[in-house]
Amino acid sequence: KQWYQRRVRGVGMAAIRRHPFSLVDYLAPYPQVRATITKILPYYLLRSLASQYGMVVVLDEFGNILDSLQDPGGAVVPSVSEVAEIGGVLYIGSYHSNYIARLTLRNEF
Repeated sequence: KQWYQRRVRGVGMAAIRRHPFSLVDYLAPYPQVRATITKILPYYLLRSLASQYGMVVVLDEFGNILDSLQDPGGAVVPSVSEVAEIGGVLYIGSYHSNYIARLTLRNEF
């Protein structure tokens, strides 16, 4: 069955947390500092500080994680923003790519 028939959805994850230190987590209590940093630093530098990890999490209708598709180095799809399944094909968008990745599904979720 296709995802929509089983009420299964893919959710894109734009970034992951890095342990032991995450700049995003560290600056969370300081919104003004975050806003200032994003205005001062150029986009390419901010992007280099962010993780390039690509991930799609597959959830059932109750939000339970069924599976995940991961691109640890972000070589194919870094910072996944959108996921759509149409006719057994996943279309995956990214905040940083100028293309939409296409992945033919072989296994049922």
